[in-house]
Amino acid sequence: MKRKRICYLKSSSENLPPSKLTKRTSCAHTLPMKTKRTFSLKSLPENLPPSKLITRTGCSHTLPMKAIRTCSLKSSPENLAAAKRTEDRSTICPSSPAGSPLKRKKRTSESYLPDDCWEIIIKSSQINFNSLSLVSKQILSITNRLRFSLSVTDASRHYLPRLLKRFTNLTSLDLSRYNYLPNDLLCKISNFPLKKLTSLKLPVPTPFPADGLLAFCQTVTTLTSLTCSRASFVHSQLLPVAHCFPLLKHLDLSRPWYNLSQPVEDHINGISSLLSNSPYIQHLDLSHTNFLNDQHVAEFSLFLAHLVSINLTGCWKLTESALFSLVINCPSLSDIKMEYTTIGNESIGGGGREDSNSFAVVSPKVKSLCLARCQYLRDQNIILFASIFPNLEVLDLSYWKEVSEETVSKVLRCCTKIKHLNLSYTNVDDKSLHIISTSCCGLLQLLLESCMNVTENGVKHVVQNCKQLREINLRYIDQLNANVVSSMVLSRPSLRKIIAPLGFSLSDRKRKVFLQRHGCLVC
Repeated sequence: MKRKRICYLKSSSENLPPSKLTKRTSCAHTLPMKTKRTFSLKSLPENLPPSKLITRTGCSHTLPMKAIRTCSLKSSPENLAAAKRTEDRSTICPSSPAGSPLKRKKRTSESYLPDDCWEIIIKSSQINFNSLSLVSKQILSITNRLRFSLSVTDASRHYLPRLLKRFTNLTSLDLSRYNYLPNDLLCKISNFPLKKLTSLKLPVPTPFPADGLLAFCQTVTTLTSLTCSRASFVHSQLLPVAHCFPLLKHLDLSRPWYNLSQPVEDHINGISSLLSNSPYIQHLDLSHTNFLNDQHVAEFSLFLAHLVSINLTGCWKLTESALFSLVINCPSLSDIKMEYTTIGNESIGGGGREDSNSFAVVSPKVKSLCLARCQYLRDQNIILFASIFPNLEVLDLSYWKEVSEETVSKVLRCCTKIKHLNLSYTNVDDKSLHIISTSCCGLLQLLLESCMNVTENGVKHVVQNCKQLREINLRYIDQLNANVVSSMVLSRPSLRKIIAPLGFSLSDRKRKVFLQRHGCLVC
């Protein structure tokens, strides 16, 4: 038989089983299968499945299927399986070799992720957006949408219009480091519809930018937080913008800068007009407003029905009378900071003893009270406050030198839910610590910095009885043994942070063991 690109077939019809032979309708010959690109075909297995047999219409012989791209077909199932895999690959991409553009395009489409998935990945990665935005245009557009805060400096003022067009989902804008005219800057910002902006920090120190805020509020009506610390303002400046931000919840007017030649009443009237037109304020910061007195605070409290927290630190003219006014007129108040005030001084308070004895209101919502550095504070003041605020969880009495065992006992008898207690720079001793350990079983944080009367016995009482204690500060306590830190870490598994006494030496290896095995940071 003449062959065309076909090698001679050694096996004849004699060595093939009858099941593999079929007579043609027009001839009586039996022919084995032709194979392309094969060197030899040996006898095929007798149990060849019918799917591997083909029947020609012109002949009654049944021939085995042609095998493509094989060197030899032996009578084994392994060769049939290899031929099947080759046939499948040819069927998937019959005209494209491996590594062709068609396959590369398919792999690229399979690795595609929608923007929502990329947003989740970028948020969880905590990588700087500036480096991620250089990856691709898709990542750039995603990072632009995920930027919610922007800080404007002197160097970035020239690019501000471009930045505001790029970041359309801004919720916070910080201008505190901008040293040029704030009115012009706010007028430029007003040309961009920042519909999601809720927080604004004005430049410091600067005159109050009333004109710029008037233009700003025309396009930004969603502002809920305004910080104008160290600003100079008077009634004539605050009055025009008092109606501009009715949705304010957070207001920071701390450390005001004012001219002594101007009467104090102008500043008071300006603050009063702003508070009276902001009925939803929840967080108010008036710290270091030196001209505030008890009467001013009493007037302000009438406008603060929704107040949650207030900071009056550094207002040295305030006494317990201001505290009582806030408790009476602000039913939602829970956080009070009156550090470095004159609570306990009868001469400034105007009859502080009479006010204290006649006050009988209980405020269960107050959870945090800070009275640090109040040099006029007395035992009866602290005991009274403990009876007024029975649900206190945070109490700061640091720098109060007259603390006694009896006072601590009475305070903790009324306030059994205290979790954070700061007694740094006080005269607290081991007896007081023993009372604390038995009365505050749920204590989480205890700060005893520079408490010179505390010894190792008092610290052990606290560590043994306060089973939820997570942080303790022992800095500048000279009476403690160097081994007390190791015993604390081993005996109280809940500890997460220990500020060791000054001079305590701990090797890096041991510090690493405390952190990795016990989860406690020793510093």
